[in-house]
Amino acid sequence: MSVQFTTKPNVGNSFYIAKDRIFVMTGLWDEGESAGVDTDDAFHTYRIEVDGTATGSPFRVYYDGALALRGTSFSDSVAHGPTPKVQWGDGTKYEGGVSEWEYVAHNASATPGVWLTIRHDPPDARVAWSTAAYGFILQESTNLLPSTWQDDTNTPTVVGHEKSVPVTTTGHRFFRLRQP
Repeated sequence: MSVQFTTKPNVGNSFYIAKDRIFVMTGLWDEGESAGVDTDDAFHTYRIEVDGTATGSPFRVYYDGALALRGTSFSDSVAHGPTPKVQWGDGTKYEGGVSEWEYVAHNASATPGVWLTIRHDPPDARVAWSTAAYGFILQESTNLLPSTWQDDTNTPTVVGHEKSVPVTTTGHRFFRLRQP
């Protein structure tokens, strides 16, 4: 499975999780740093921190809080496409893999200091985002078409600088934050 991020048109990178191995890319088909770690015996926390949006911007991948991989963004229209985004899942066009997520964090937000996470808090899943200095509103969609985004109508729970709402819908969903 993979986590792919596009920081500006045609610029970004991908982080992959394979059986007991994680890695990042240096080009469309070129594997970069890799590390042998457990990926399937228990849930693990992966964190991606991206420093900048330009080609060559560094990023780091943390595994259960420890630095595991380093990489840089590269430019490729096929690998990244024209729209800034973060996406995760199977990582192929065949949709044959299964990935179970408990928690994901990244700082690839268009606005520094704002993050968005999806986490599984049994028996419910929640979407959480930072509230520090920003009044962002959570939106949800079943696809990435601009006309399909809807404001989430759940009243968020606020804990410190975090807001979160339960995710009660089934099926694939996309989430983003918008400024009011």
